[in-house]
Amino acid sequence: MASITLLRDSAPYTATSTGESALRIDQAQYDADEGPCLEAARTGQVQRVKVSEAARRWPAFTAAAGDDAVASYLSAPLFIEREYH
Repeated sequence: MASITLLRDSAPYTATSTGESALRIDQAQYDADEGPCLEAARTGQVQRVKVSEAARRWPAFTAAAGDDAVASYLSAPLFIEREYH
């Protein structure tokens, strides 16, 4: 599963996803204000973690994410340059 999290005025939202499980996981991150996507966006660094490591790093997120069948997370920051005229 996959999704794209965007930040608008520092508020995260899911721009698109492959399904409901990805949306639930994203919402768990937004509600907990922690997790791999938010960490990637905030640090500018790729986050590649197994579920067991995620539980140690982001306990509120993993508790909220529930029982969706996930073995690991890969979150990569994407930067968009804006040109203002």
